Amino acid sequence: MMDEDKLEYKLGKVCDADSFIEFLKALHDDKVMSEVQEKTTPSSPYESNANGWENTNLIHFFEAAVAWSKTTVADSIISDATAKDAWLSAAHIIYAGKIYE
Repeated sequence: MMDEDKLEYKLGKVCDADSFIEFLKALHDDKVMSEVQEKTTPSSPYESNANGWENTNLIHFFEAAVAWSKTTVADSIISDATAKDAWLSAAHIIYAGKIYE
C-alpha cells in the first residue's frame, strides 16, 4: 500500500472540505477492511480490532472522540486553531473516535 493510501497520510493532508471528505472516505474504507479482517481472523477481546480500531460501535466511537477533544482542548492543541486548521482539527477529532481509549 502506498503512503498516499494510508489513513494517517490522509489525516495529515486535511486542509479544506475536499481533503476532509477524502479523509472520511479513507476512514470508512479502513473500517470496512477491519470488519472483513475481524470476520476471518477475530482479534482478542483484550486488544484493538484489526487496523487499530479501539471503538467498534458508534456509541463508543463518539464517546472517545468527545473525550479526546476535551483533553486536547484542555491542552490547547485545537483551541487556538485558525479557520484554515478547522478542517484538520475536525478530522483529528473524528480519527480519535477510532483510536482513543
